[in-house]
Amino acid sequence: MFKFLNKKISTPIAITIIVLLTLLAGALMIYQYKLLFEEISTPPVFFSFPSVKTVIVTTDKTEYEQGEIVEITVKNNLDKSIWYVGNLPSEFPWWDFEKLENGIWEEISIVEPLMENGKEECVLILYEQMSIEELITELKTNSRVVDEWDFENCYPDFEEDKFIDSGTYRFSFIYSPDREIFLEGRYDELKTIYSNEFTIK
Repeated sequence: MFKFLNKKISTPIAITIIVLLTLLAGALMIYQYKLLFEEISTPPVFFSFPSVKTVIVTTDKTEYEQGEIVEITVKNNLDKSIWYVGNLPSEFPWWDFEKLENGIWEEISIVEPLMENGKEECVLILYEQMSIEELITELKTNSRVVDEWDFENCYPDFEEDKFIDSGTYRFSFIYSPDREIFLEGRYDELKTIYSNEFTIK
């Protein structure tokens, strides 16, 4: 005789209950095995964060020798155009240059030498004043602008070009997401971004 819930149950009924419980346990085992198999066979899902939509400026390296060519790239990852002062005479770059001095970034004025008589020379040329509308350039979405420089600078004496001293540097880039900001002279609304730091040996 079997006891179930403190009541006496006949042997045939007890056997029936045991069979049912056995079948139920088997079904549960099969279900758990199925879940385990699906978990193993299902490839993991990797969540990727969307790329940040911004404007970036980078250099091709983080260490340079004096006189080595540096490549400066500005990429517009925004979903709209940006505007910057880019229509300049060739000796005036569209980027700015800064040096780290005693923990403080200081801007260095740059005037690049021009090619004269087959060689680079420092030449001081006086240009007619241009309007801001003539100076600004559009950089469309997902586009980039690239420049190269050999770290030669004619400023401030223009007598001879000199290489930039060794140290830690970075480039900066000023732009506006709205052309009207330039045209209306709202220069306090312009945005400035900075490149990675790099060293000149």
